[in-house]
Amino acid sequence: MANAAAASIAFLALGEVETDPRIARRLPADLAWRLHALPVAEDEGRITVAMADPADEAARDLLLAALGSATCVVQADPAAIDQCLGQIWPTRVQTPVDVAVCNTSEAAAPELWAYARALASLVGGQVRLADDGDETPAEATPSSTCQLTLFHKGRDPGIRQRLARLSTEEGNTPRALLIAEEPRWHIQHILVVLWGEEADDGAIDWAERIALPGHSTVTVLAVVPPLPAMYSGCARMEQGLPALLNSATPLGCRTRRATRRLVQAGIDCNLRLRQGAPDWEVAREVASGDYDLVVVTARPSPWWQRWLEGDLVGTLLRIVGRPLLIAKPAAA
Repeated sequence: MANAAAASIAFLALGEVETDPRIARRLPADLAWRLHALPVAEDEGRITVAMADPADEAARDLLLAALGSATCVVQADPAAIDQCLGQIWPTRVQTPVDVAVCNTSEAAAPELWAYARALASLVGGQVRLADDGDETPAEATPSSTCQLTLFHKGRDPGIRQRLARLSTEEGNTPRALLIAEEPRWHIQHILVVLWGEEADDGAIDWAERIALPGHSTVTVLAVVPPLPAMYSGCARMEQGLPALLNSATPLGCRTRRATRRLVQAGIDCNLRLRQGAPDWEVAREVASGDYDLVVVTARPSPWWQRWLEGDLVGTLLRIVGRPLLIAKPAAA
């Protein structure tokens, strides 16, 4: 505290403030843990960050590069910061991964089990056979375990039910379904499809977890839906893809945050921007790229929204033709 006062830096008692997870996640997990830094508040674009050692100029430079030069830095107790980070980023502590393999045909079983064992070894986990009645309930695995359920084909009747549970269940445990259509190993190229929503962090979590130990390249794909016919001829609405992504749109903001997070984690990252019908544009990207894994977040939505926008996850299950990981949406 004396050092903070000498440097004219305020000291913040974290126990006296309530941390907003949405603000805290503005800083990527690996960078937050490395710098012992926690974003705690935001006012008109100015973010206040609690750091264990604000006098560390190199750490402050990294922090300002990630959050902007207007960032305000205060000092806080390192143990209190780590405790908060553990609540905001539970996956930062590499918890075991329970890879549950669903029953499959005898012809596909050896290939699927070999893929499951290789994946479990990569992310630090174990493999088991999924129970016949296993619907990925919360009580099926300990709360400290990540669960990844493997299927061989996207036509398995149990996938839809499990996907519905994945979209709605609560809790911080990272869960995902992996449909291992034509499994490819090693996983060298990963495609992450963004919705442009807070839930996208669920897909980024899994992409980062797989890409880091596997030294994989990650491509982030953002698709802007086509311009509705009712706006045809309206110059302000026809500025195209660059104008949409350069503005403060949710998709633009999430895309920049996702790529920045992956790069700062040390992952080789590419960005693809497309405009058109999301299912067709994703299919085109998959066809044009040599991807070993496609990652997307399950998106809960009412029936009328699926009717208007289409069911992208369902479309990918039918057409992707390679392993598809469907992640649980990140907790808001």
